[in-house]
Amino acid sequence: MPTDDPYPPAELLEYVSGVTDADVSRGVVDLHLDQFVRVGGLRPADRVLEVGCGAGRVALGLAGFLAGGSYDGFDISPEAVAWCRDHITPRHPHFRFVLADVYNEFYQPGGRRRARRYRFPYPAGAFDFVFLTSVFTHMLPHDLTHYLTEVGRVLRPGGRCYATFFLHSPATAANIRAGRSTFRLPHRYGAPSRPVGADPGYGDCLTESPAEVERVVAYEERWVLDRFAACGLAPDPRPVPGYWSGRAGPSFQDAVAATKTGRVSLRLRAARLMRAEWLREWVWRARLAVKMPAAR
Repeated sequence: MPTDDPYPPAELLEYVSGVTDADVSRGVVDLHLDQFVRVGGLRPADRVLEVGCGAGRVALGLAGFLAGGSYDGFDISPEAVAWCRDHITPRHPHFRFVLADVYNEFYQPGGRRRARRYRFPYPAGAFDFVFLTSVFTHMLPHDLTHYLTEVGRVLRPGGRCYATFFLHSPATAANIRAGRSTFRLPHRYGAPSRPVGADPGYGDCLTESPAEVERVVAYEERWVLDRFAACGLAPDPRPVPGYWSGRAGPSFQDAVAATKTGRVSLRLRAARLMRAEWLREWVWRARLAVKMPAAR
């Protein structure tokens, strides 16, 4: 990043990443950028979108790399987006930030729209490269699926996506049983009773706590790769392992890189239509409207 750029304050860094030390944060960003280039295929002239930009620490890391390219980012934190707009955009006009009024149980309980109904505020095919770090690790299955369809929509044909996860597999389960994993993942979403370290079933969504489900969310690996494909995004054959699971890897979280090759599958479109998400959203917002005055 350019040496004269300011860096997000410690309280914002802690909110979006759990890290307060700026030097540690810069080191994490350097690892991300290396992976974006080597695994994701990021190029200096790319039009880039970051989903969940936080306080702009990755954006600052890209400021010196995107020569001829552009950057857009959005996040659900008003404070983080305001900081980015005040401190990054004035120095880098081709770096733009948008606030997304999206609900998250842990990070933004005041959000007025669920992720599964949020449309990214960009036209189709607007970007060459889209990345999400520490986003799907806090999202539930229907929200994740919708975000993947939106990633596919805003990517140009042949564009690339890079996203991080906590991916669960038999190898990960063995490390959990041996005590080598950061997380134990004892709760299956929707069916909390689950032996610690059990091999995952296809499509499992696993969490650390049934009380704060979205704080840590892990997914069965094969399901994630199939979900990318169903959304028109062909994943690279092998995810990059993260060391959270006790395996050797360059970063804490696992990563999946993919190429836009098509559109959302007809089966997935039909399944989403059958769920009548627009009606579910209406009911959810009506309940939220009742709860919010009561909270005041």
